Amino acid sequence: MVGCREMLGASDKGAEQMSSNTYKFIQVDGIKRRMVRSYIPHSSFREAHRIQVFLRTESPVHVGSGEIGLHENLPLLLNARLDGKLAIPGSTLKGVISHYYLALTGDISSTSSLFGSPGYMSRALFSDSLPEGLVEPKIIGIGPSWQPVRREMGKIKLYRNDIEFKEEKRQYYLECIPQGTVLKADIVVFNPVKMETAKLILSMGHTSHDSKIFLLGFGKPRGLGKIRVSNLRVLSVDSLGKEKEITNEVMDDVDRTFQEVKGRFVEVFGSG
Repeated sequence: MVGCREMLGASDKGAEQMSSNTYKFIQVDGIKRRMVRSYIPHSSFREAHRIQVFLRTESPVHVGSGEIGLHENLPLLLNARLDGKLAIPGSTLKGVISHYYLALTGDISSTSSLFGSPGYMSRALFSDSLPEGLVEPKIIGIGPSWQPVRREMGKIKLYRNDIEFKEEKRQYYLECIPQGTVLKADIVVFNPVKMETAKLILSMGHTSHDSKIFLLGFGKPRGLGKIRVSNLRVLSVDSLGKEKEITNEVMDDVDRTFQEVKGRFVEVFGSG
């Protein structure tokens, strides 16, 4: 494990200089989650929004399982799996979307209210993302990585989503979900407040007229981990379990919210 850590770590000063061109910083009003005064209790159930979302990989995507094999006599980092299928764990998707949610809103209180804080359970639950049918992994070679150490007070880091992946001198291999794979996930928001579901959808870069790339997994500075929402459907579930489709109403809220935060949306996701 020590050898693997050394293999993945920064090896020279040039790596930090190179990495400074791969990320940006976004101003927020706080970084650490905190309990909010007007928190929404979990003890009573009013309504839930269930988002059925389809995600398309726009580059190879690797989410590590923690297991390492061998490929052509070099280390092969294995992707997470569920029931034998390549997968993006729900915890990974939640962590990424909560990060983008904070970047987009700039508000740590609303982020803490939706995604949880110490002593307060998240009201947004994410299933694992699985492809429909069997998908064969893509094995790609990659050179030495790095771990940028630069930080800025009161800001969070986002990697740029316009970096093109190019195979390099191979130091190890990644088992990846191939580019062009469509995965399905469910996101459930309990007792949503006004515009909360809309902001969550917008945090995935999705509006009624466009869908931007967001990033997850390993190799983001290398151009890996690109994800785009290809389609979604929103259902309202009442206390009796009765479902009603509300996709159009929620997407209207998404577009209204987009107009309010358009400048910040461009800052987070880019204009391309």
